[in-house]
Amino acid sequence: MGTEVLDVSELPLLFAGAPPPPSLSWRHGPDLRFPRYDFSLAGPIGGLLFAVGGSGARRLVEVLATTNIVTWLAAMRDGQLQAAASATVARPARQPPAVQPSLSGVVADMHWALYNVELPDTRSSGNTVAVGRSLYLIGGSQTAVMRYTLGKPSWEVAGAELDSMRLGAKAVVLGCG
Repeated sequence: MGTEVLDVSELPLLFAGAPPPPSLSWRHGPDLRFPRYDFSLAGPIGGLLFAVGGSGARRLVEVLATTNIVTWLAAMRDGQLQAAASATVARPARQPPAVQPSLSGVVADMHWALYNVELPDTRSSGNTVAVGRSLYLIGGSQTAVMRYTLGKPSWEVAGAELDSMRLGAKAVVLGCG
């Protein structure tokens, strides 16, 4: 299952009354190693985006390094990686992605990797938010609010329990660094 990436560098043009620029469109991004739906995306923390839980891989957490996203998006805008993106060959599920070509010495390979800390219980249809160096998983198919702090060996209960499951619950963080 692929992810999609939206280059919003020219988003202000929409609010200035200009026609939508061609670069303002969703592009095929790196495939998850374990395809699923109902996962939650949060971050970045320490230069990583986190795909947490989801149906089909409910305890798994995958990470995507964000260090090359800007270069990758610029290359996509310029058409430099179009051939590489269109030449991507479908592969069986649960097989690691193939290495993409380099771009001017910067690795254009963006791929999801399995993180070494799993959720303690299966969780889908929840929402994860990043606060400082921690992830908070709220709602979904369990009632406990979970917290993971980067570098710790495991997730922990954050001291809050919802009164019932909240499938598809959303959470937003405002004013936290």
